[in-house]
Amino acid sequence: MNFGMFSKIIEEETKKHVTKKVNQYFLFKKLGYGSTSKVYLSQNCITKSLYAAKMIRLSDTCHTGNGAAGLDREIRIMRSLRHPSIIKLHEVLYDSHDSTAYLFIEYANSGTLDNLISSKVHLSDETLASAFKQITEGLIYLHSQGIVHHDVKPSNIMLFSKGQAKLADFGIGHSVQSKDQVIGTPAYQAPEIFNDDEDDP
Repeated sequence: MNFGMFSKIIEEETKKHVTKKVNQYFLFKKLGYGSTSKVYLSQNCITKSLYAAKMIRLSDTCHTGNGAAGLDREIRIMRSLRHPSIIKLHEVLYDSHDSTAYLFIEYANSGTLDNLISSKVHLSDETLASAFKQITEGLIYLHSQGIVHHDVKPSNIMLFSKGQAKLADFGIGHSVQSKDQVIGTPAYQAPEIFNDDEDDP
């Protein structure tokens, strides 16, 4: 199983020009964005390794109510996790001039599951089953560590050309708490969170 049919499009289109340099990292074309961040393809100019650079301006996080605390939580969670189905954090840099943090994480060279769905590429049952198994194993690991992701959806499932599927984006994840703390993308929330049973968070 592999997602290689989808991988070269991203690299070839994004390596055309450098938009910025952060320490030893070149930032190329934007790969995606969220409500408080932008993600760029980046390359370490010394090792030539590719990463996804998640750029977060702290001023943009103020409206979420989390700000620096939310970013700190995301970094702490990512640094604590070690599992083949969880995206790895490589390095964190902070630019004090414009209050911007850069999280350099594993680069998923086949994009996201959302990209794949939008492209209408047909995947075999075996490929889908393998991706589902990997994400399930990643979630089981997270829960064993007392972490709730809160936003499992196709755009947060990263795909690699060798067939790996990994969970990403821990911006709103946190340790297990009551269901009053449930947040995330409504269309992808589990139906049981709408249950009024107070004994079942």
